[in-house]
Amino acid sequence: PSHRKSAMALELNVHQFIETFGINHVGFLTLTFADDVQDVKEASRRFHSLRTNFLKKHFEHYICVYERMKSGRIHFHLIVNTREDIRRGLNFAAIAARNYTSANPALRQLWKILRENMEKYGFGRSELMPVKTNSKGLARYVAKYIAKHIDSRIPEDKGYRLIRTTIDKKSPVENRHKQLRLCKQRFSRMAQKAAQLGSQD
Repeated sequence: PSHRKSAMALELNVHQFIETFGINHVGFLTLTFADDVQDVKEASRRFHSLRTNFLKKHFEHYICVYERMKSGRIHFHLIVNTREDIRRGLNFAAIAARNYTSANPALRQLWKILRENMEKYGFGRSELMPVKTNSKGLARYVAKYIAKHIDSRIPEDKGYRLIRTTIDKKSPVENRHKQLRLCKQRFSRMAQKAAQLGSQD
């Protein structure tokens, strides 16, 4: 099924994203709307405004997954590339207990910026956290949202992209397969030329 392919491509892309930028410069950002947004066009309009006027300024690259909850409400999950190290010194156990004192200045600054700007674009609560697990673990964790979304998908969602990204749209594996096909094609042409030259001798 297509959603399994999407989940697999997402897993590969998230893994590659973290390997590229480094785990200390990657965050997991959840964006919810202040009101009950269930219209995919309205959700897309607000996200486009946020992406154009805010995300590009603070997060150079991201992978965004759109999710519709069982209630019909829409929200977004993003893997973002942060300019500063937001993971250094963070005590994840303390954070889980709602003790945020271990958050470093770079992370606190981003929390502040998000709090001050989300309302302008029609969003409500935002949550940005450094990556706790390794790239493979986070890749699996994020990919599950594809399956969750499919279960709550409605006809109006058709044609709306589940995954949006600022990086190469194709997965690393797809790119490798493409390169392998090109290499095989080149080798085949070279073999044909060699055969033709051999027959002329």
